[in-house]
Amino acid sequence: MLKNILIGSGLVLSLLSKKTGSQNKPVFIVKSEEDGVETLNHPDITKNWRKSLKVEPTHKRAVLVPCAATKPFPDSPSHKHGYLKGLEGKNVDIYIVSEPLGIVPYEWSRSYPNDAYDFPPKHLTGEAKDILIDRFSEWGKKVAPKYNKVYLALPGHHMKLVEQAGIEGIDASISNCRIDDCSERIFRATSKEYVQFLQELI
Repeated sequence: MLKNILIGSGLVLSLLSKKTGSQNKPVFIVKSEEDGVETLNHPDITKNWRKSLKVEPTHKRAVLVPCAATKPFPDSPSHKHGYLKGLEGKNVDIYIVSEPLGIVPYEWSRSYPNDAYDFPPKHLTGEAKDILIDRFSEWGKKVAPKYNKVYLALPGHHMKLVEQAGIEGIDASISNCRIDDCSERIFRATSKEYVQFLQELI
């Protein structure tokens, strides 16, 4: 059963069944910049983000991958058949780069609120974008320095945000793969060429 609740400027929070993995927890549906700001400032989102800044590494290298429309992330094709396949067996800590979450550990993927939002990138503008870049920047100052290497396996949208936040790392993007290792027709993380690129680079 689906129940919609309107709050503030109109942000829709939906209470879903077990399908999301977070029974009786709200799902943040962003349909405007205002919704984006409200979501980013929601206590559950900000608490989750602050918690991510205190994470201690379990490996010496970190890999940043993008979020996905499918939740939880490990169930999305790009992750299941792309990023995770390329990183299989690697001694790395994987992080999700997300609007509205910030940069959070991959192992949180099946927990609330990490599995409970829909935030189309087109709504990340103005104040919402500024807030998120500031949060990325804080991760870059507090968490990234704990690693010897940080790999950026990010598409254009997320890569630009991370760069604007001042986070530096090794480019492990599909775009970089196409420069030397992949054919020009490769645009998906699920391509065999890109998976191999990740396996060899990291």
